[in-house]
Amino acid sequence: MVCEHKSYGEKAWLPYEYRGRQRGLKAHPICSECGLVKNVSSDRPKPIGHYMNILGRLAEEHSISLVQIRLISRELMCLEDPYGFCKHQQEEVFKEIVQKYAKVPERSIDSVL
Repeated sequence: MVCEHKSYGEKAWLPYEYRGRQRGLKAHPICSECGLVKNVSSDRPKPIGHYMNILGRLAEEHSISLVQIRLISRELMCLEDPYGFCKHQQEEVFKEIVQKYAKVPERSIDSVL
């Protein structure tokens, strides 16, 4: 079951970053359903469309088949969780998923990210 992430005012005071530097403490919303803490740093997650566009570019450059694109896109749906991922984590998971189904060098993926 996938959590819908609802926060009802409860917050945790945790460290946060702005442009790669620690900036003290900030109130982070907590999901009242599953307990995950939302990322409020500058390393915010990207929407799933961002990674689908990158997948499209990679498909053109490395001749990834439609079946591979479909398998990759189904697994990419897990990346749209703003409570569970930061941008860096999304990129790492994206690389793993693409390399799982297509033989695309990591440097090629890094160049389009």
